[in-house]
Amino acid sequence: SFNGTANITVVDSTKAPLVSPALVNPTINGVAQSGYTGFKNYIINGGFDVWQRGTSFTPIAAQQYTADRFLVEDRDGTSTVSKITTGLPDGVAYGFKWSRTAPGTNSHQYIAHRIEYQRILSGKTVVISMMVKNSVDRTCKFSMNGTTYDFETTTSWTKVSQVHTFPAGDIGAYYDIRIDVKTDTANFDLEIAQVQLEQGSVATPFEQRPYGLELSLCQRYYEKLHLAAAGVVYSGQAISTNAVACLIEFVEKRVAPSISVGVVTNFATLNASGTPITCNNGAVSSINFAKAHITFTLSTASVVAGNASLIYALNSGASIVIDAEL
Repeated sequence: SFNGTANITVVDSTKAPLVSPALVNPTINGVAQSGYTGFKNYIINGGFDVWQRGTSFTPIAAQQYTADRFLVEDRDGTSTVSKITTGLPDGVAYGFKWSRTAPGTNSHQYIAHRIEYQRILSGKTVVISMMVKNSVDRTCKFSMNGTTYDFETTTSWTKVSQVHTFPAGDIGAYYDIRIDVKTDTANFDLEIAQVQLEQGSVATPFEQRPYGLELSLCQRYYEKLHLAAAGVVYSGQAISTNAVACLIEFVEKRVAPSISVGVVTNFATLNASGTPITCNNGAVSSINFAKAHITFTLSTASVVAGNASLIYALNSGASIVIDAEL
């Protein structure tokens, strides 16, 4: 018997029966866990493993996504965000660095993470925690959908945490969690790592999920298709002498996404003699949660309407962005 006490009788009746111990599901912060591990952390990409948009951003625009699922707001200052791999605490692989080189006076200066479907935490007690380091000692704050809590940063890595109770009921499409830098005239290098939000009132060790799993969670919101250089990327059909229609598929998104083709001249088809004919437009249509059509217009009429055609990536710059961020 699982999750209970069971007497197991040994075949040799001369031996005393063995009694198996009670198997009880563990609890974390007083919250009963299932027999499965993982997914205590409601923050996606809290370990900063996934950076589909790039690993360095200069300057930061208003509400700009950087590391997957994390956006930065520095509306009137000058700052840079980058992925860090050195100078981290033991056991930490990656971190997030926000460097402000010219101060702003606007109050909009923060790192934000938006949690979808916050109703599953309605009325629950949670604790947010992270590792943090700053180039200057200063007070920052957590903002939990507008409710703020101060915490201190120093020039050494420290773990900070804050208990918070989610409001009961439905408050909208997402719950906004921010790491807020209070407005002043100082520059800074703020570094964070291992951001975690979990049920309970005590911060537990950071949950490191496998990279492939974390990537798939991120791709529900944003996906950048980096297409192989000098290779076939899509098959389709010529719908005229200078246009090829293709079906693209991607990880299912939370809503029908917006889709944009990168530098379209990085795509091409081949004419009858095998010569690459570059594309000069990519029109997206028929978008649903996991599929869309792209019609590539060619720079010269070179295909036969009705024939099968292939679209090639001419170089590693060929990319398609599928965006369903909150």
